[in-house]
Amino acid sequence: FTKFEFIGAGSSGGRVQIPRTGVTPPIKTPADIMKVQGLKQAGFRPTESLDIVGRLGFDVMGVKYKYVPGYRGAAKILPAMLQGEIDGMTTGITSLRANFEPQMIGQGKAIVLWYFPFFDVNGTPVTNPDFHANEPALHQVYQQLHGGKMPSGEHWEALKWMQTVSGKTAMTLVAPPKTPKDVVNTLRAAYEKAKADPELAAALEKSAGSNMVYVTLEEGEKIMQMAQHPDPKIAAFL
Repeated sequence: FTKFEFIGAGSSGGRVQIPRTGVTPPIKTPADIMKVQGLKQAGFRPTESLDIVGRLGFDVMGVKYKYVPGYRGAAKILPAMLQGEIDGMTTGITSLRANFEPQMIGQGKAIVLWYFPFFDVNGTPVTNPDFHANEPALHQVYQQLHGGKMPSGEHWEALKWMQTVSGKTAMTLVAPPKTPKDVVNTLRAAYEKAKADPELAAALEKSAGSNMVYVTLEEGEKIMQMAQHPDPKIAAFL
């Protein structure tokens, strides 16, 4: 993987956890999730990045839940949540704004529990401006419940790795191994030019429901190394 030449990468918006409000006991605020009994978290398959991130979020928080994989897309999970068959799922901001917001959240049937932040090269969570004031980041909910203390431990470290490797670079452009350096530089320059194009930015925001989040060349190359050579403790844990 690291033999490829990194050109550029980015992601649209981010990932978010959505639970039904009509669980036991009912949820009114994100902190209420800690009291929920028998929470059923829908998913696609155990190796799906959305599922892994969602489960890690609950593990970081210490939420008790049952993971129910096998659903074929968010379009199948939405009606299951409306019918009370399942209690929550992790999805992207595009699905949140286009489907869950008008059909569930706007009607008080679900809430945004938290969004999963991206992290900078030092591992510090970065605020995502595409989420509203009443849509907190995971670590903000954790801090609220733990007197301002930041999350820590193996679940948090694994989540940071997942959000960096599979989240921040969800859309990655690479050139084949041994591509001439002048060609690589030309492609990188063209990518940077496209990133700065306001017409393209507007079109991407319209289609995805959020702004694109890009990584720098330095970040991208570092993330490729992280993907190819993960921390042994994180690799063993996952």
